[in-house]
Amino acid sequence: DAYYSSSEKKNIMIAKVQANCLSKNNNQSINNQDKPTYTVDHYKSLGFEYLKNKKFLEAAESFSHATQMTPVDASLWNQKAYAQFRAGSYTDAMNSISIALRIGSDNDRVRKYMAINAAKILCAKGDINDGRNYIQQSMYAIPDLMPMVKRDLELGSICKIDFSKLR
Repeated sequence: DAYYSSSEKKNIMIAKVQANCLSKNNNQSINNQDKPTYTVDHYKSLGFEYLKNKKFLEAAESFSHATQMTPVDASLWNQKAYAQFRAGSYTDAMNSISIALRIGSDNDRVRKYMAINAAKILCAKGDINDGRNYIQQSMYAIPDLMPMVKRDLELGSICKIDFSKLR
């Protein structure tokens, strides 16, 4: 230590830190190459498993990976929106359900779930009237949505609607 000036010590320390960082970056790129690559179906089934176990943040993350891999699948965006909604991330959920609705789906069941989830998200954000109006308009636009809406207790609770009075 006594043989080096303070500026030389500083330069030696900087060189050691840079070498250490370079070594870590090289190891990370090797480790990233060794990581397994998962399919959309893996992330989708993982997301459903997390939803089932009420791990909503993890579910949202899994569906997020799936949407990155298949960005034009409205069903995945809808599931991501639902997980975000259940996690309390209403703004994120609104963004995701908006993407799902813009993409659209030919699948009748997916369209129904998107309508229900959009109404839930609106109501949960505090836009109760907008949520109620949305589900009402959706029931006019989507055939056979009403029975599904009536069975969804979560929607009735969040939007404060008594669906038993609907015909």
